[in-house]
Amino acid sequence: MRRDANGGRVGIKSDQRGTLVLMRRTVVEVAKYLSLHPSTIYRMARKGKIPVFKIGTDYRVDRDAIEKWMNDRHVKLRKN
Repeated sequence: MRRDANGGRVGIKSDQRGTLVLMRRTVVEVAKYLSLHPSTIYRMARKGKIPVFKIGTDYRVDRDAIEKWMNDRHVKLRKN
């Protein structure tokens, strides 16, 4: 198991109650989170439009990376 500089397990964090939370998501989980069809996520991944990495033939998405990706694309509305 890989560990970070502080000895914590890479890809796993604890929530406020101390429950371990996996930081990697499947395409289906990301699709549900973004209210998109899984084939849309696959298409975006193949075109490099969404941050993913592959484990064998499967795509995985880092939770922090998808949050940053969404925040970077957030559109601010101007007030009149």
